Amino acid sequence: MIYWSNVSLFSEAILFCSSFALTYVLTPLMKIVSLKIGAVDNPAQGKVHSQPKPRLGGAAIFWGVFLPVFIFWIKDIDQKLIAVLFGGIITVSIGLFDDIYNLSPGVKLLGQSVAVSIPIFVGFRIALLQSDLLNALLTFLYFLAAMNALNLIDGLDGLADGVAIIASSAFFLVLVKGSVPFGTTLSLSFIGALLGFLNYNFFPAKMFMGDSGSNFLGYNLSVLATLSINGANTPSRLLGSILIMWIPIYDTVLTILRRLFHHLPLGQGDLGHFYNRIMEGKKLDQKKTVLILWGIAFPLAGVGVLVAELSTFGAIIAFTFVAILSALAALKYNFLRGNK
Repeated sequence: MIYWSNVSLFSEAILFCSSFALTYVLTPLMKIVSLKIGAVDNPAQGKVHSQPKPRLGGAAIFWGVFLPVFIFWIKDIDQKLIAVLFGGIITVSIGLFDDIYNLSPGVKLLGQSVAVSIPIFVGFRIALLQSDLLNALLTFLYFLAAMNALNLIDGLDGLADGVAIIASSAFFLVLVKGSVPFGTTLSLSFIGALLGFLNYNFFPAKMFMGDSGSNFLGYNLSVLATLSINGANTPSRLLGSILIMWIPIYDTVLTILRRLFHHLPLGQGDLGHFYNRIMEGKKLDQKKTVLILWGIAFPLAGVGVLVAELSTFGAIIAFTFVAILSALAALKYNFLRGNK
C-alpha cells in the first residue's frame, strides 16, 4: 500500500478513533469487573491515594490497542504481528494475576521474561552490536527495563498514561520518517487507547491501570522503540529512544540508587520517587505535579526525536548534556535522600 495516501490517512484516522472509543467504553466495564472480584488498590504505606481504586484498566488499554490493529492488518498478518500480540497477552495476563493475587517479584519477572522472549524469538532486535546473540540480550534487557520503569512511574494519577502518550507520539514521528507502516499504525492505536483511558485515570482517578497496564505500556513502548531504532545510525536512534522515555528511566535509576544507598529492598514501594519529592517540596497537589512532569517529558521527547537523526557523535553530546542536567537536578533537589 502507498503509505500516507488519502485512503491510508482515512484508515489511520478510523483506527485512532476506534482505539479511543473502544478503550473509553471498555474501561467502565473493567471497573465493574474490578469491584465485583475485589481487584482494588487499597490505600497503604508508599501510596498517595486515600480511597480504594479499581485497578484492571490495563485490560481495557490492551484491547483498545490490539483489536483495531489486528482488524486493520487482517490482510497482512505476519509472524511479527502475531508475536507482538501474544507477547502483549502474556504481559497483560501476568499483570492481571498480580493485580488480583499479588504475585511474588520472581513470578512476575519470569512472566515478563516469557512475554519479552516471544517478539525477540521472531527477530525483534536492537541491532547495535556485531553479535546477534548480544543484540538479542540487549533487546531483552531493554524490554524488561522499560516495563519496570513504567511500573515505577505509575505513582500519580495520570502520570504514566500521559508520559506514554508523549513517548508514543514521539516514536510515531520517528517511525513515519523511517517509513515503518506497522510501527506507525501501532503507535497511533496506542495513543488513541491511552487518551481513551486518560479520562478515567487523570486526577482524581476513577480507575487505575494496575500492573497489567503499566507493564503493557512499557512492553508496547519497547516494541515501538525497537521498530524505530533499527535502520540508519542505530546508536543515535537508541540514545534518542532513551531520551523519549527519559522520565520513567530517570525515576528508575534514581529509585535503584536511593534504595541501594539507604539499604532498602529494591522491590518495596515507597513515596521517595522524584515526583513525590517534587510534589512534597513544592507543596503541589497530584494534578499540578503531573502537569509539570508532562511539561518536562514533552520537550525531552522532542529532543529524543531530533537526536535520533543526528550523527553518533552529535547524539552522544546531546545525550550527555541531558544526563548531566538531570544529575545536577537530582543533587540540587536531593532526590536521593532517604525516606522520612
